[in-house]
Amino acid sequence: MNNDCNIADDEKNNAIDNAKNHVIDNAVFIDNKVDLDNFIITLEAPEIIYFDTEFHRRNTYWSTLCLIQLKINNKIAIIDAQKVEIKNTLIAEMFANSEILKVCHACEQDLNVLKHAEISIENCFDTQIAASFCQLGHNMSYQNLTKQIVDVELEKKYQDAIWNVRPLTKEMLEYAKYDVMYLDVIFKSLSCKLKNTNRYEWVKEEVSNIKYNPKKKSMIHLWRDKLAQKKNIPPGWILNNKILHSISCETDRNKIKSMIPDKLQIYLQDIMDILNSSTKQKDNIDANLQNALHILIKIIAENENIPASWLCSSEQVRFICANGKLQYKYGWRYEMLNQSINDFLNDKISISCKNNKMHIKNK
Repeated sequence: MNNDCNIADDEKNNAIDNAKNHVIDNAVFIDNKVDLDNFIITLEAPEIIYFDTEFHRRNTYWSTLCLIQLKINNKIAIIDAQKVEIKNTLIAEMFANSEILKVCHACEQDLNVLKHAEISIENCFDTQIAASFCQLGHNMSYQNLTKQIVDVELEKKYQDAIWNVRPLTKEMLEYAKYDVMYLDVIFKSLSCKLKNTNRYEWVKEEVSNIKYNPKKKSMIHLWRDKLAQKKNIPPGWILNNKILHSISCETDRNKIKSMIPDKLQIYLQDIMDILNSSTKQKDNIDANLQNALHILIKIIAENENIPASWLCSSEQVRFICANGKLQYKYGWRYEMLNQSINDFLNDKISISCKNNKMHIKNK
C-alpha cells in the first residue's frame, strides 16, 4: 500500500476520534446573506469542496433546493438555500471552477437540483460510483459506506424528512452536518484504491456521463418525462413504471388503449407512433446472439461486482448484434468489454458451465 493510503488510514482514525470527542463541532448554519459573506471571508482557496444537498420533491417534477452542506478546509457550513440565494456568490463560482474538485455521494440528483437552481458544477467526483469501481458494491448508501470505511454508524431517521418546512430542528441540522463530515476521509480512502488500480479517471468519466450524457431512456419514457415537465408533476403521476413497461411490451392498439387512463386517451395516437417506431428498430436482431451476449456481459459484470445493466444496456447489446462491435471506442466500459466482445464474436472464447456456474472459456 502506498503512502497516500497510509495517510488516508491515519486521517480516518483521527476523524473517528474527533467525532467521538465532539472536536468537530464547528458546523455553522447560514440563513442570511451576512452570515454567508462572513463564512466566505474565512475561506482560503480550497483544492477540494465536499458537499451534499437536501431538496424537496413530493408533488412536482422539478426538485426544490432546500439546503447545501459544505465541508471546505475542515470547516462545515449548512446553508439554507430557501433563505439565501447561492447563485452569483463565491460559493457558486467555486462550484463552477474546474480547478477545484467537488466531492459528493450519489451526485445525480444533486447535480439536477443544483442545475435547476442555476448553480453549475464542474469537476465532480462521486463516492458512490467510486465504491462500485472499488468492488465494494453498487449503489451503496452513504450510511453503509461510512460504516464500512470509517466504522461509524450514521442516523437514518431523516433520510426522507420534509426539508422545505421551517424552522428546521436541531436534529435535522445535525443529520445534515454528518452528511458531509466523513466525505473527505471516504474520498481519500477510495481515491487511493482507485489510483492503485488505474480506475480513478473512470469515476470522473462516469460523472461526466451523468451530467452531459444522461441515461438513455426509451422514446415512451421520454414522452412521459416531457409531459410531466410541462405539467410540473412527477412522471409517475402520468403513467407509473409498471403500466409504462406493459405498454412498451404490447402491440395491440385496443389493449394499449385499455391500459391508458381516460385523461391520456388524447395521446393514444402519439403513443402508438412511438411504439411502432421502437419496434422497427428491433427488427433483424438475432435473438439467440442477443441472449448469449447478455449472458457474457452478466459474467463480466459479476466478476467486477457491478450490475450488468450498468455495464451495458439492452440498447447497447442490440447495437452489438446489429453491427458486430461496441458503439463506443473509449472509456471504462470499452476497456472492460471490448476484448471479450470481439473474442466472442470471432469465436475465440465461449460460455461454458462448470460447478453450476457460468464461465468464459478460451477456445
